Amino acid sequence: MSERVGGYTLKTYNLLGCTLMLKNDTDRAIKIFENAVNELQLDSESGQAKLTGPNPDLACLIFNYIKCLAI
Repeated sequence: MSERVGGYTLKTYNLLGCTLMLKNDTDRAIKIFENAVNELQLDSESGQAKLTGPNPDLACLIFNYIKCLAI
């Protein structure tokens, strides 16, 4: 499905990761969140520019990723 619409959105990654966390499948949830971070290239300079502005979807994704890592 993601190939037809050009990839997943932040909300889709967040929903997938949270659903997997609710099912106690944290290993797969971590992979989903890592895919989102890699796709957004948040570890590069161009990706870090996305972190400067207010983006509630990105903030929610990062919060849930940290929560998943803490579990």
